Amino acid sequence: MGMEDHKAEVKIEKIIIKSGLQAGRQSGLGDRLAELFHNNGMDSYAQQYSEITGKDCGCEKRQQILNKLFPW
Repeated sequence: MGMEDHKAEVKIEKIIIKSGLQAGRQSGLGDRLAELFHNNGMDSYAQQYSEITGKDCGCEKRQQILNKLFPW
């Protein structure tokens, strides 16, 4: 009995994330994350949360805290 060669097919999907970050721009981690979420349409979930619950999502407060903790 001979050994058979087994070939595995690997499919790699391309994932594109738009950063929209500008080189040399002074900002903190909160600003960078906010831009990343906005450019990829993820900030709409926070808006939906606010519309459904009637409560603020707290995004701006977290953004300010992250900017102070991790300035760029």
